[in-house]
Amino acid sequence: MKKMPLFLLICLSLLPLNAYAFEESENFNEFDNIFNTTKTPFRTENRVIELGFNFGIGISNNFLRINEIFRETLVLDFDNISNGFGMNMGLDYVPFYFNYKTETWGIGLSANFNTTGALRVSENLISLNLAENDKSEASAAAFVSAGIDSFFHVKKFKISFRPAVFFPIAYLKTELSYSVGIERDFTVNMEAYYDIKIYTAFPLEDIDRDNYLSGFPGFDFSLGVAYPLAKEIGLQDRFPIFNFDVGLDLINIPIYGSRLDNYMHIFSRMASDDFIDGAFYGGGWEYEYIEDYDASGKRLYRPFKSITWVSWKPIPGSSFLTLNPSVGFAINPIYVKPLHLETGFNMILSFANTFITTAGIRYDDRVWINSFDLALNVRMFEINLGASLQSPSFTRSFDASGLGVSFGFKTGW
Repeated sequence: MKKMPLFLLICLSLLPLNAYAFEESENFNEFDNIFNTTKTPFRTENRVIELGFNFGIGISNNFLRINEIFRETLVLDFDNISNGFGMNMGLDYVPFYFNYKTETWGIGLSANFNTTGALRVSENLISLNLAENDKSEASAAAFVSAGIDSFFHVKKFKISFRPAVFFPIAYLKTELSYSVGIERDFTVNMEAYYDIKIYTAFPLEDIDRDNYLSGFPGFDFSLGVAYPLAKEIGLQDRFPIFNFDVGLDLINIPIYGSRLDNYMHIFSRMASDDFIDGAFYGGGWEYEYIEDYDASGKRLYRPFKSITWVSWKPIPGSSFLTLNPSVGFAINPIYVKPLHLETGFNMILSFANTFITTAGIRYDDRVWINSFDLALNVRMFEINLGASLQSPSFTRSFDASGLGVSFGFKTGW
């Protein structure tokens, strides 16, 4: 059986980015705020029936700027990479969604193709520093999904609910561990290993034609709750500047995991009790390669997110300016450390619900994203264009170490 090189597997892990935010925004924040009764003479009315699509793609790292990659001569500064290397890529595509919305309830249907992936190489591994069980990783996942989008009201609470069925196309989880220590006799001991597991809907080689497409879909749901807190506690009546709603979104709550049956497993280990000037003595590689069909399969889940947010309109009697801070956490099983923080802040300027500008910064799926979006809404149709600077590093997210673009179109009446 033909073996796949390690570098090719790492490249495959980078084909996918973080774009779950598209699904979150379209499915939960798409519906208009029914608690806002502001009227403008030339305000574009909201669509009752709507259909559309969205597309977004991006790439980011903490080492090279985008303009440096396209130079005729590429110059690498290894002083920067000695601090560790991180890279994220991904794509999010909503080929269609449909919504029917009134002031009190709404229902719709949407489909989604999403990939996300990351490469992390620690500074200890790059510099061969003393370390114990230091972790690096290369991970990726690609899912297709379809769900029913709905909202309704229970007294003053607005409830959003989205049951969904999903199926993974590919799922890669890689762990690289590294240890270096010095014994009392000044002997340097080093141990390194990598463990790569790839699960796919299609076999990478023709293992069994009867099981060419194998696996089983999974099920999850998302739940959102919004409440006009400032109005209900009387704060807005006393101080009109404090006009805000609060909410909680729980995204991809698992019900039943999907299953993939085709898998590839590559494991390798290197150990030495005498490491001198980059040469290994007294040790060697242990190597194992498996590609097969597993009837029991592998249970897989989409990333779970819990986001608490505030929607604040600080100008009394106007929807011209909206501020949206948010904070929460995510659990993504493809990462060595699956739990990480999610936070963000958006500022929205809406000119009569016709020209809409959104600018913000967020930390999403371990990537800092500075985004700017423009929308033109004439009720019969709406066009959305977006661009972003992004990077796993906060400081590098401002210097074009990564770029993202998005496009969306809606139509209806």
